[in-house]
Amino acid sequence: MNAVFAADMLYIPSGPGYWEYDSTTSFVGQLAEALEDLSAFSGAVPTGTMRLPKVFQDVRFLLTRYEPGNELHRAMRSAFGKVFGARLAEHPIEMTRAVEQYGRFLSSIYETDYRDTTRETWRRARASFDQAYDEFKSHALAAWDTLEDGQ
Repeated sequence: MNAVFAADMLYIPSGPGYWEYDSTTSFVGQLAEALEDLSAFSGAVPTGTMRLPKVFQDVRFLLTRYEPGNELHRAMRSAFGKVFGARLAEHPIEMTRAVEQYGRFLSSIYETDYRDTTRETWRRARASFDQAYDEFKSHALAAWDTLEDGQ
């Protein structure tokens, strides 16, 4: 929770299954309650240490291990979209054989040799991560610009 309160922007990853959806919405509810409780102490916080109520410059939800050909995953992506609207990242991290394999070895798609998988699998995984990163970067830069403007 310390990291959450210190953050200016939240990017919340979640898998596309029902239990991950339930866990993510529970986390958001608990976070809202914690922020509300913290706001009750607005007069007790030393000046210059933190503005209350806590405001994030941006909050986004990123689907991970997403399989576009999986009907359940598409339904859950739709459910996330209905709850989180425009805050749901447009580009999920797709589950590919490369992602699955590299996850077991605790290395990212950027740390591995493309020759360790089939060329097409590596390309799909890399494209998925690149699109998700480009989207993240655009939101992060916008949030930083807002912080620099003092808003």
